[in-house]
Amino acid sequence: MVHTLAQDIHEIKQDNRELKQRVASLESGESTQSRRTPDAADDSNIDPILLDDAARELSVETDTGVTDYEPDSDVLEGDDSGLSREEAKVLQKYVTKAFRRICQVAGNDWPDPSFIRTNPVTQETYPTPFFQFDVTDARNIKISRGVAQQVMNELQNHACWPKGLQNRPEHSLVEDMAKAYFRSLKRGWSRKNIHHAAVKAETTDRAHRQSQRRAHKSENMIKIADKYAAKHKLNPAFLRDILHAEFLSDEVSGPEEGTNETAEAWKVRMAALLRMSLEPSALEKAHFLEVLTPG
Repeated sequence: MVHTLAQDIHEIKQDNRELKQRVASLESGESTQSRRTPDAADDSNIDPILLDDAARELSVETDTGVTDYEPDSDVLEGDDSGLSREEAKVLQKYVTKAFRRICQVAGNDWPDPSFIRTNPVTQETYPTPFFQFDVTDARNIKISRGVAQQVMNELQNHACWPKGLQNRPEHSLVEDMAKAYFRSLKRGWSRKNIHHAAVKAETTDRAHRQSQRRAHKSENMIKIADKYAAKHKLNPAFLRDILHAEFLSDEVSGPEEGTNETAEAWKVRMAALLRMSLEPSALEKAHFLEVLTPG
């Protein structure tokens, strides 16, 4: 009996340690991630908004976008609930924090929505905005509505009201503020991701243009080589091998297509590479041929 009781006490202590670890994990905002399946992107597969008390403790003060963001003027002016402009600013900050708290994102980098992030204790799914789509997308609407509902639920308790808010807002205004914050986040996401995508696309296009020019050059040289080989009764295979497009350079006599560089700027750049005089009189009669080697 004594041995059994000791075992029970040991198991209880072990359970308590595990419970503390799980609570600590939850309070630190940790979550598990898994790749979202293609069907999971559908609105019907997104789990309900996480509303547990521990998630409400997530701090978002480190993100300047949270404390500095103000609602759009149309949101401020379009309220019929009697809120002053200052109250609207206070409410927007409250909605902003609720948005991030529910999504469990504290910094500036938002997770890829193709990953499912779950609460390690409750296994509930944290929602992630789809910034590549508009705020009217069903998945984004669900987040805005969930944020608005959560805020309205919290404001039922007057003790939860942020300092400076004197009047209870309309549900529609809170949802509009959640949408306004989504649009603000989307603008930042677009500036970062669309610019990178454009640079990557331009790099790919430039490499393709250069490859096509080398291929065209190779074809012309092989035609001449074939005629030369036939005239002198030589095997053209060797010449064809050394005239492969990948072994040839790409010569251009002007700025790269698809860039904003002007012919004058290109000529100045060529002269600078050769350490020539950049005086207009010296460049007027100068002619350049830029050689681009593959790789």
